[in-house]
Amino acid sequence: MSADIFTCLLDDIEPDQRPPWPLIVRKTLYMLLEDEEVLSSLLEYREFLKAYDYLPEVCLDHRKKQKRLDRGYN
Repeated sequence: MSADIFTCLLDDIEPDQRPPWPLIVRKTLYMLLEDEEVLSSLLEYREFLKAYDYLPEVCLDHRKKQKRLDRGYN
């Protein structure tokens, strides 16, 4: 199994936020860990799962509001 499969997942992950994936995604990632010999030997994959489990749950809909730029309109 190629590590390229997980590139799309890594592109969508914010470092301080848990991805808004359904629970089945987590279960599938752990099933892959158990079933795929290559994944079980990859430290990076285990670190990925560990980081996913320990990130705080943050609602992505409540992002910081951006400061409005003053365009000189009155």
